[in-house]
Amino acid sequence: MKRAIIILVLCLPLFAANAQNAKNEASTIYVKPGAIGDGSSWENPQNLQSALQTANFGQEIWVAAGTYLPTDSIDRSISFIIPDGLAIYGGFIGNESSKEQRDWLANPTILSGEIGEEGYQDNSYTIVYTEDVSRKTILDGFTITGANGNKKVSEGSPASSGAWFNLSHTKTSDPIIRNCTFEANRAYYGAAMYNCAADGSSSAVIDACKFIKNIAKFDGGAIVNNGTNGRCNISILYSKFYQNEAYYGASILNKAEATGEASPYIKNVQFTENLAYMKGSPIYNLRTGEGACAPIMVACVSERNKESVEAPESTQIRSSPAKQKPKRTITISPTRN
Repeated sequence: MKRAIIILVLCLPLFAANAQNAKNEASTIYVKPGAIGDGSSWENPQNLQSALQTANFGQEIWVAAGTYLPTDSIDRSISFIIPDGLAIYGGFIGNESSKEQRDWLANPTILSGEIGEEGYQDNSYTIVYTEDVSRKTILDGFTITGANGNKKVSEGSPASSGAWFNLSHTKTSDPIIRNCTFEANRAYYGAAMYNCAADGSSSAVIDACKFIKNIAKFDGGAIVNNGTNGRCNISILYSKFYQNEAYYGASILNKAEATGEASPYIKNVQFTENLAYMKGSPIYNLRTGEGACAPIMVACVSERNKESVEAPESTQIRSSPAKQKPKRTITISPTRN
């Protein structure tokens, strides 16, 4: 009996240390614009880039209203890289004690690519970057604006894509994006978001988001889902696409080459006044070889979308990647349900 008691007493400090470590790993990091603290409280907040680099899997980052840039420099290639397992929430005033107290509509929390001079030409290529992340990775309550993915490189690069580049490289990349607005972003492909599941898979979830006035030089005014040699079957729920523009796929372009698949599930989504300069307003499916594009659309509405018109000169990005585009094979537009 004495031996058992001694063992128990000796183990208590170890149990306490493990419990404290678990508590620290689950703690909240507090962020405000221009902050230089350690993020332990609203009174000692951290800056966003530092928080993303030091946070542990399972932690939450609470971000106060304001505008956040990926860099203080003019390096257009720097993004907010979100590691796996972080839940990041915007819309705070900066004194809340629970997520339920925040209001992302009244307290805009903006991730902006406007890092240089006023105007698009020197803006960030990509503002947010994720790679091989799980459903534990969440961005909720942000406006993402001002990306300009206009670098002369081939498709499938963050520099030619837009505000968010989500890469699944042989694994899976399934972030949850909720209550976010993607507005006024530009790129060659996927001005608001490029889901690249080449050789991997993505089941990302976009929930209750808005895509407004995003412009792609070529494909996917708002979103490109690329499942070439992989699977890009994301979900888009209760969202709105308004006045997005592209040559093909004014709102969404699904791409499946070789043996890949790009078949998103789209439910309760409204497409309004989106403009395709060639075809696919609001959605275009592109497949080659044995690729499959079969989006499922439930209770979607399409209103005043247009296609087959000349691209306005003011919307064009003035250089083009040296890559021949594959043949377009299928076009789809949503129907009222």
